[in-house]
Parts: sequence; C-alpha cells; structure tokens
Amino acid sequence: DAPPLMPVRDADTLLPIADHVVFVVKIRGASLDAAELSLKTIKRLAKVDPLLVVNQSRPSDSGSSYYYYYGYR
Repeated sequence: DAPPLMPVRDADTLLPIADHVVFVVKIRGASLDAAELSLKTIKRLAKVDPLLVVNQSRPSDSGSSYYYYYGYR
C-alpha cells in the first residue's frame, strides 16, 4: 500500500519493486491530466501493467448499460 502517487514521491521507490500495481481513480475526484500523468509514471517505473479501478462510478457514467475496458499502453 502506498500514498497517492502525485503529491508524494514514495511511489518512485516502490513501483520498481512492486509485484502488482492497482491504480484507483475517483471518477469525479481526479482530473484527466492528473490521471494520465500518474499512469505514465506507473508505466515508466513499474515492471508490471497496472490494474485500473474506477471508483464511485455510476451506470449512467458509461453512456449505456455496459461497461467498457480500455487498455492503456
């Protein structure tokens, strides 16, 4: 477990040695720019691809009754 990625630099030390990375984004709490920058940092430092969890979303947020997966590389 680590503190938030952007305000604290602990992740720079932890990401290279992590076996798994779970990136949690609050749907109405983070800007798109901050989320993209965080993902770029994770991709640069981590040995593994992150699991993305979108927190506090509603079915109406997706635009339909289905949720979509988007791979970030």
